[in-house]
Amino acid sequence: MKIEQVKVILTSPNQNYLFVKLITDSGVYGVGDASLNGQEHTVADFITSFLTPILIGRDPTQIEDFWQLVYRGAYWRGGNIVMSALCGVDMALWDILGKVTGQPLYRLLGGKVRDKVLCYSHVLGKTNEEKAALAASYVKERGLKVIRLRAGAPAANGTLGGGVQDGPKVEPWTPEEEIYNTVEFFIRVREQVGREVGIIYDLHERFSPAQAIRIIRQLEPYDPFFIEDPVAPDCIASLRSVREKTSVPIAFGELYKSRHECLPAITGRLVDYIRCDVIRIGGITEARKIAVLAETYDVKTAWHGPNDVSPITHAVNWHLNVSEYNFGIQEDGSVDTLVKQVVSGGPVYRDGYLYLEDRPGIGCDIDEAAAEKYPFAVPTSPYAAAATGALPIGDMGNKEANPMNEELLQIKRCQDAGYHPQIYFEGWRVAYLNDTPKFHLENMEDMQRHNTSDEVFVLLKGSCTLYIGDGGDEGPGTVRAVELEPGVIYNVRRGAWHTHATGPDASVLIVENADVSPENSDHIPVNVGWLFRREEEK
Repeated sequence: MKIEQVKVILTSPNQNYLFVKLITDSGVYGVGDASLNGQEHTVADFITSFLTPILIGRDPTQIEDFWQLVYRGAYWRGGNIVMSALCGVDMALWDILGKVTGQPLYRLLGGKVRDKVLCYSHVLGKTNEEKAALAASYVKERGLKVIRLRAGAPAANGTLGGGVQDGPKVEPWTPEEEIYNTVEFFIRVREQVGREVGIIYDLHERFSPAQAIRIIRQLEPYDPFFIEDPVAPDCIASLRSVREKTSVPIAFGELYKSRHECLPAITGRLVDYIRCDVIRIGGITEARKIAVLAETYDVKTAWHGPNDVSPITHAVNWHLNVSEYNFGIQEDGSVDTLVKQVVSGGPVYRDGYLYLEDRPGIGCDIDEAAAEKYPFAVPTSPYAAAATGALPIGDMGNKEANPMNEELLQIKRCQDAGYHPQIYFEGWRVAYLNDTPKFHLENMEDMQRHNTSDEVFVLLKGSCTLYIGDGGDEGPGTVRAVELEPGVIYNVRRGAWHTHATGPDASVLIVENADVSPENSDHIPVNVGWLFRREEEK
């Protein structure tokens, strides 16, 4: 059996993804995930130009040999591009091995030591009060055993990190105010959920060692499950300082790109949970080595898996989790329903745990026809767009494109198909919604309601129809169709069931809370029996 074709699949069903599909001469194929936010085109080029010539004609079961050849043979070892590309291929090779042998991945890794995987989910919201209330509702309604809070993303608004969209906002504050708010936020949530619920707090590398130590010491009486990324990963001495002066468990490692980078933190027992991103470390082959290394030093795994990761990677994480003796906890990255149209399979959530159906290999598949329906989107950051080749770098400094300093005036244009956030301001985001086949009426899959935000629609050009349902938790009830008029503001109220259908060349401006996501929104499949009744807006 030999590899005869390598496919690179770029798609964007509400999130940019890069998938790899390896096809053998026997017809067996494997799939993998090589997504790297904002740099997918670069990763795709590396796969096409460097990895494909090595793969064609190669025995797909020689996984370790291929991994070492790429990692060491390139001489310039590692880096986000190489390791992400290597991961996509590595996953696909393991998937092929599972299908050829008829075994799910976890059996190839040594078999199960558990049947279900403890997971945590993220609590989002605008204010500390709102997030504390949401945390309590998640625990009560979803049966979560562990929840995660965060102090804010490390990037400025409009950059690749998406800005500080939730959690305590730290930019305008003094260090003392920053620390106080972070601690107060945790305490408020603890009071809401009680002592039996685990609370993870991601400090997101925002703090100096001294600040992190002050925060963690104040949180010790409130029993954090672990503190994630209390300091930046660049200086191991900073992590050692935190470890020596606090007693709360520490989780670290999502920015590491190999077991070699993990080594000082693990062997020095500076962390309690190692939480590398499987894509960033080159896939399953390296992940199992890191897991064994961590076990040797009594460190648990907590693989990185946010909701911008595909079901393929979530499935890989699950297989690793059930086969590792030293598993700790898994990030529950629930994906949008549109993503599930492209990728089938992946873990399912139930009462605080993740479960996965037994299938050969990883247990996921890619619908290439569905992937084509969702063209790859231009990243929201101009820097990310430039990195992918979607936007010429020169445009970022083009005075004709933006004649003013962005501190005085931001000018955003977007004609690419799909949904594209352009501006984040405090708790809001502004986005373009441009016509694409997935927004046409015949492709309508579900209706949604946002539990934390109104949603404003303004038709800029073309045609767009809003479908509004008047029902409650049981579903949309009677659905009414409203044709949008250009220049008129349509505000879909929080909790209202709705969806939309665009016409040719349509462009719509959307304003909503910056934290709106599948996790704080409800979705229900469209019922063809609903009565769509067209009404004119008064």
